[in-house]
Amino acid sequence: MSPERSPALLAALLVAWAPRASAAGVLEPAPEPLDTWSESFTFLADADDGSYVWAQLSLTNLGPGSGNGSCRVLVFRPNRPAFTARVRVGRPDWRYLAAYAAYPERLDLPRGRCSAQGGDLPRVRVTLEGRTVELRFAQPFQPFLPPGAELALSSGRYRSEVLLPFGAVEVSLSGKDWGTDDHPERLSGVGYADHSRSTVTPPQLATRWLRFRPLRASPRTLLLAREAPDGSFGPVYSWQEGRPPQQLVRFALARSGTEAATTWRAEVPGAGVLRTVALLHRSAPVQELGVLGVL
Repeated sequence: MSPERSPALLAALLVAWAPRASAAGVLEPAPEPLDTWSESFTFLADADDGSYVWAQLSLTNLGPGSGNGSCRVLVFRPNRPAFTARVRVGRPDWRYLAAYAAYPERLDLPRGRCSAQGGDLPRVRVTLEGRTVELRFAQPFQPFLPPGAELALSSGRYRSEVLLPFGAVEVSLSGKDWGTDDHPERLSGVGYADHSRSTVTPPQLATRWLRFRPLRASPRTLLLAREAPDGSFGPVYSWQEGRPPQQLVRFALARSGTEAATTWRAEVPGAGVLRTVALLHRSAPVQELGVLGVL
């Protein structure tokens, strides 16, 4: 899936992985007055027992109002019902606190119920619907821009940087049907985090996305691919742990069946063929917005 290692490529990768020289924080949003602005921070854990935990803090001008925020969480555990929750808030209900002295930077949304903290040991905490999900990462976030992951389009710009491709993570679960605050259920596994920013509406940005992240399998791999409305592709890349990302050209996606019986087959030249075997959870955030989704 990836080219042979090259000292020059690895050196370039290490340079790209160096902390940003700017004063901006890793978790610091950069709001714009454009109606099409949106920004999101996504964190996930692929646990050793087969559990999957995903959390996202998003900010946007899309829809009525400006600077609205949302927090979403998904916890899938083998042989248990999936837990998913979401909250939407207005601009006054979220805030960013820059690092100060021994205190790491922090993005709070809304009012501390959902938060992401940077520093040497980043942490994400979500408390919704009587349950608390916390992810603790074992290494700091270091933004890296994969090949082709920054786009300049006629209608705006898009950028997606990886904050952590492969790293140890611990998850704590407490609340209804889980552990208590003093004795939460604990999971361990491999974590991932990214940060995307766009001034392009979703329909103008892509007709489809393909994301594949087998973080517990060997070799650990990230695959991201976008098909544009005009039929072009990019970014398309595969990234194996310990190797530089490999830029690819295109992908083909085919769907069979309907509803819960839906299966997908993705062919990515240079990376292989992917086939789904079961539907674990369906996320349709635009549909969930109802009339706002149409806007």
